[in-house]
Amino acid sequence: MSYTAIDLTLPGGDTLAAAFGKVNNGFADSIREVVMGAVPGWNYSREGADPTAPTAEVWTNGTLILRIEYSYSSGLVASALYRYSLNSGGAYTNKGTLTYTYDGSDYLVSTAWS
Repeated sequence: MSYTAIDLTLPGGDTLAAAFGKVNNGFADSIREVVMGAVPGWNYSREGADPTAPTAEVWTNGTLILRIEYSYSSGLVASALYRYSLNSGGAYTNKGTLTYTYDGSDYLVSTAWS
């Protein structure tokens, strides 16, 4: 499947339906990339000594940084703090925290966004 880059320019002369079609196609491609963990133009790295339990996952694109910082309890991910920086990490903005809940067999049963 080929990659369709999102066109950030305003559509010239398009009908409303055509303009929304272009936006929708770019959005659909972006969703697949995010789920797969690979977005063209972004570099990925993991932080932490244990490769099976990273302390953070980091995506960078120039001065833009997206981070997910993990905390663990009994070897399981307890929470993930989502943050971003627009200035190469000079300052971060917290977007939210995903908290994980497990059953007695350590199966993930729910997540909660806050």
